[in-house]
Amino acid sequence: MGEYSKALEYHTKSLEMYLAVYDNEAQHADIATSYKHIGVVYHKMDEYSKALEYQKKSLNMKLAVYGTEARHASIAASYNTIGLVYDNMGEYGKALEYHTKSLEMYLAVYGTEATHADIAASYNNIEYYTKSLEMYLAVYGTEATHASIATTYNNIGSVYGNMGENSKALEYYTKSLETKLAVYGTEATHADIATSYDNIGSVYCNMDEYSKALAYHTKSLEMSLAALEFHTKSLDSLLAIYGTEATQANIAASYNHIGLVYKNMGEYSKALESYTKSLDKYLAVYGTEATHASIALSYIDIGSVYYKMGEYGKSLEYLLKGASIS
Repeated sequence: MGEYSKALEYHTKSLEMYLAVYDNEAQHADIATSYKHIGVVYHKMDEYSKALEYQKKSLNMKLAVYGTEARHASIAASYNTIGLVYDNMGEYGKALEYHTKSLEMYLAVYGTEATHADIAASYNNIEYYTKSLEMYLAVYGTEATHASIATTYNNIGSVYGNMGENSKALEYYTKSLETKLAVYGTEATHADIATSYDNIGSVYCNMDEYSKALAYHTKSLEMSLAALEFHTKSLDSLLAIYGTEATQANIAASYNHIGLVYKNMGEYSKALESYTKSLDKYLAVYGTEATHASIALSYIDIGSVYYKMGEYGKSLEYLLKGASIS
């Protein structure tokens, strides 16, 4: 928290200096950049309302500088950043609106036939995963190993899985795994790799190939044990930085990650404990009356653990709470 406070202090001083130099009513790209930097810091601090305020100030300044009809990559980047803030606030309709504006602006800047990573990211943000993948491969090359490509393969695999097209899901989940291993290393212990093993295992289970499913779920478990150690250390570090009573979304996320690992290991009491702590933190961050996807998912996670424990009444209670928010 101290580092963010210092960053905020310096960026605020920078903004004040620019306003003094150019005049408070001035329209200048440097002022827009200062607003953006302040917004980024607030975003990292999970203060989304303030982040949104400053990112919109940055956008408005850019529109004043370049013109409301201008085609400029910096304006596209602002639309994208605002979309990401709305994503974190759980306001997905508004997020989609700004991500779409970002994509349209990038296409106007680079051309509809252009291949650019910014365009690929924009396609991914609006869930045009196939176009995103094609663009990333065009940008980085078909033999490239890049985390964005791995994520896009995984997203496509998930879509095919939801459609019941198991062979296609397996194909893309496998490509995602291979890319992650190339990115992180074949000996790496990484939660993303564990997720890929688990996804592949689930597809094999759906295909009734239980021995293969077991092999991949076992790999996922082994990786998850390593991830548990990592997530525990991460949580300890966050609590040391922010304090045990702090309400931060990233602390809530760490509790959730630990809960997921315990659930996958079949240690349901520990999973329930971690998921409950995660929910409590999310409610403290967003408010007890908030309708946020992270809160909804926390209720669903707790409900799924109660189901595994055979406590179906409690399971239904939490699943319904989650569904009412979703």
